[in-house]
Amino acid sequence: MNTSPAPGVTHRERLDEMYAWCEALCTGDATYTEGDIARFWTQDARMITNGKLEAAGIPGLREHFALFPRKYKRVEIRRPYHRYLETGDTVVIEYEIIGDLRAGETAIVTGDVTRQHARVIAVFEMRNGRIAEMREVAAANMGDA
Repeated sequence: MNTSPAPGVTHRERLDEMYAWCEALCTGDATYTEGDIARFWTQDARMITNGKLEAAGIPGLREHFALFPRKYKRVEIRRPYHRYLETGDTVVIEYEIIGDLRAGETAIVTGDVTRQHARVIAVFEMRNGRIAEMREVAAANMGDA
């Protein structure tokens, strides 16, 4: 069964909305209820980061996204993306995330106490217009080349 968007429509709008929602979590302009998450992710969705299962299912994703407002004052997912490729229900996005950390928080990879900057390549498998799986490779303080 083909679950791709209608002809002429892409998954990009949904992914752009999801990233804007992630940014809004930190400022309190969005919530992370299971219903909020289900707008973008399937019930059995998986998020895999650097080969490690980060979150599975809506409850697991809710725990993951609950970290955003606790850890960051502000998050920017830079647009335009460095690269956006889409074919059928597979999407690949290369982008940067910059997060201003809250007092007492530390960047995961660098140990920085004010800011985290990561370059990400994410591969999404979409189902019925929502994310079924996100596999991402993220590295801190990568160059712009």
